[in-house]
Amino acid sequence: MDSETFCRELLPARDRMFRLALCLLGDEAEAEDAVQDVLERLWSRRGDLGRYGNLEAMAVITVRNFCLDRLRAKGSRLKREEKVRAKAESESDIHTPVEMRDMGRIAGELISALPEKQRLVMHLRDVEGYEMEEIAVITDMDAAAVRVTLSRARKTIREKLQKIIDYGNE
Repeated sequence: MDSETFCRELLPARDRMFRLALCLLGDEAEAEDAVQDVLERLWSRRGDLGRYGNLEAMAVITVRNFCLDRLRAKGSRLKREEKVRAKAESESDIHTPVEMRDMGRIAGELISALPEKQRLVMHLRDVEGYEMEEIAVITDMDAAAVRVTLSRARKTIREKLQKIIDYGNE
């Protein structure tokens, strides 16, 4: 694969790769580094890339694996959740209604507390807009398992948000 084909096929996926890395790592600088590292690895293996049917899906899978490896190495799930909380608190805007800001923060915390697969599937579907079949390929799950995982994630978030909203209204 030459540089022109590489740029044409993989660089348009850079934003999606970044958003996924940011979702998993919780830090913009780390996410940028992860995407850059993955692109460098893909460039070094450019001779083998022609055998993949969907280069974007392969790149996203590579980013996912790279980020998960990084998280496992650091054991940073708690650190990531603390960063998300700190970022939400530091970005508070006095012009935003308090309830909306709090609900966004709470929803973010609930999503962060989901099991890894549920959080990943929810991000790929609801944020990135991937189709179920694409998510199945990216996550190495079958399409039915993706649907169940997404359904369970949404149900968990819905139920927990409803409990928070109903608290004190009984």
